[in-house]
Amino acid sequence: MFAVMLAILLTLLACSPVSGVGADTAADTAVDTADEVTLTQVNDGPAWCLDVEDASLGAFGYPGDHAEIAHGVEVFVAAEGADFSILDGEEALDLPGVYSVGLRAEAGDRYAQITTPLFTITEDALSFSQLSEADHRGVELLVELLAPNGALLAVGRVPAVTGGYVPAMPGDEDTSTKTNTGNGGTTSTQSSAGMFTPQQLDLSPWRGQSARLRFSQRSVMERVVFFTLLDDLCHQAPSAEAAVVPLTAR
Repeated sequence: MFAVMLAILLTLLACSPVSGVGADTAADTAVDTADEVTLTQVNDGPAWCLDVEDASLGAFGYPGDHAEIAHGVEVFVAAEGADFSILDGEEALDLPGVYSVGLRAEAGDRYAQITTPLFTITEDALSFSQLSEADHRGVELLVELLAPNGALLAVGRVPAVTGGYVPAMPGDEDTSTKTNTGNGGTTSTQSSAGMFTPQQLDLSPWRGQSARLRFSQRSVMERVVFFTLLDDLCHQAPSAEAAVVPLTAR
């Protein structure tokens, strides 16, 4: 019975109202287990922060360190120095901590998603750090602000950024004739490490309301799947160092 209930939960998580693709009702996608997570209170700093430094996806409502939501759609804990891509080079990435949360989905009507617990908007921003295996030519990254009942309050398109990261084709491939699509079409026989890019959402129009935030990711290239890493999701005052991702009210 537990296995059946878990399968149902993961199926619901895979459905998204983003862009009207593969949509169930927004209420169906609310992650009840995420509400059980205690948001980390940071003294004299952010109201709270979420990360996966315990090597678990529990902060986002998934059990363990890996969730395969559907074929070609997964959320996972990425460890610094680990190999988690078909292309080469991610083992050299310098993560903000030891672990980051990873999203990966092939092109289609399914998104890899993480959802925050329900929280009251007491600060004007939600900041986060991002590094994607491909830029906007290879990755679509969206964010939704959801009411407690799952209704869509606002949506934004997060620019997929690589921070200078360029993956290389695997060593056993003929790199002289293959194109590395990691950054939208550059040819490379060697990888280069990148930096996580700070970004933030302006939540000031919804200050005082209760809401969740849901990030959704997928590849836009057929038969090519890229990862996106997110880290240090913190509800705090706006930062002058982080680019603002605009949210459009719905």
